[in-house]
Parts: sequence; structure tokens; C-alpha cells
Amino acid sequence: MLKERRESINEAPSRSAIQKQITDIDKQIDTETGGFGEPLTDETLQALEVERERLQGLLATANESKMSRSKLETIIREEVSKAFNK
Repeated sequence: MLKERRESINEAPSRSAIQKQITDIDKQIDTETGGFGEPLTDETLQALEVERERLQGLLATANESKMSRSKLETIIREEVSKAFNK
């Protein structure tokens, strides 16, 4: 299970990659054109909006995870410091 977790962490896109995807989708939605300049259908625009929401959720999760790791690291440092200062 730990191996699977490590693999999924390694496969997860970085926050900057997610943000770039959101930026690209925003540009496509604003211009209503695809990556090759083709006009987008209403269905494609709706799919892009859904994907943008999904990516924003993923980005929020990544940010929460980073905050959680940071908080955990702080707690560990404090506990280690207490242990050595006794």
C-alpha cells in the first residue's frame, strides 16, 4: 500500500503544471478557440469548464496537502526540539 501511495504521489502533476493547464483552458474559453485555433462547439466549451473546475479542485487539494505537510514538519521540529532540550 505504501508503494502504491508513493507511486501515486510521484505521478501527481505539480501545482505549477495544474495552474498552467487552468490558464490554457481559460484562454481557450475566452477566445472560444481550441489549441489549433479551431472554433469550439458549445459542448467543448462546457467540457472545458468542467475540466477547469476539476483542476481547480485538484489545485486546492494540492495546496491543502502542502499546508498539511508544512504543519506536520513544524510539529515534528517542535517535538524534536523539546526532546533534546529536556
